[in-house]
Amino acid sequence: MFKNITFIPLFLIPVFIFSACNTKKSNIPQDNDVVFDTLYLSQQMFLDNDPSKSSCNLEIRLVYPVASKKMNIDTLTNLWTSCIFGQSNTGISLQQAAKSYIDTYFQRYRQDARNFRENRFDKDPLTALTDSSYFTSEEEADEPRSEFYSYYETLTDTVTYNQNDLISLQVRSVSNKGGSESYETFRNFVIDLKTGNILSEKDIFIEGYEPQLRRIIINKLLKQNGVNDISELEQLGYFGVNEIVPNRNFLIDAKGITFIFNKGEYSAYLISAPVIFIPYEEIRHLLRENTTVWKLAEI
Repeated sequence: MFKNITFIPLFLIPVFIFSACNTKKSNIPQDNDVVFDTLYLSQQMFLDNDPSKSSCNLEIRLVYPVASKKMNIDTLTNLWTSCIFGQSNTGISLQQAAKSYIDTYFQRYRQDARNFRENRFDKDPLTALTDSSYFTSEEEADEPRSEFYSYYETLTDTVTYNQNDLISLQVRSVSNKGGSESYETFRNFVIDLKTGNILSEKDIFIEGYEPQLRRIIINKLLKQNGVNDISELEQLGYFGVNEIVPNRNFLIDAKGITFIFNKGEYSAYLISAPVIFIPYEEIRHLLRENTTVWKLAEI
């Protein structure tokens, strides 16, 4: 069952107003007997509380567990909150962590704007007049940019798998700090409802798995990009592929394991984040026996 919790954005004074909406059925599979709810927060803050000036905008859309028959719900929600907002938020509710996240986001924006105002004339005047980072367009090159940029960020989560005592959770962030391009990151977690822990690679794979898994990942990258060797990948915008290692940023489902390498890890920002799916039949020899994932691979 879902109950929406909605935040009403205010321009001048950030005040949280929560309202209950009509309940509706969850579209997340219930195989693990976990009930989910939703949280939606959206807020905009203008510099100096002036709607004519730049602003920062933050939107948070989350699903989160509210009941579970397989794991203590307080433990599960605590773990969920730490996955999304970090270990420092352990022990507080998801709503409290979200509000703290928004407050910190606004504080950093104010500080960035303050630094911009203090430093934009620090350079030599002749340098400032020719430095394109100080202007919004070529037409404005006669004076330094006087207004700070607008920021925006969206933070969402998705349950990608919810069966066989495992929940795969993906946290996606899209942020923009005034440039033409937005920066997208994916953080992935696999929660084992039996142990109450987040699975690590060492929980899944046998000792010494890295070299073999590295070769599998490289071969997947080559095949996905339709090339035959690493030098061709480098021409496409990849780098450091020879040193690529499993990055602990993975999801589990009934068919295999998916690694996601965010932009900038081994590829230029212009390339979409590489998504490497590896079916169980290709890594069964690397799986640690009698673990939840090993049993899933044997089904």
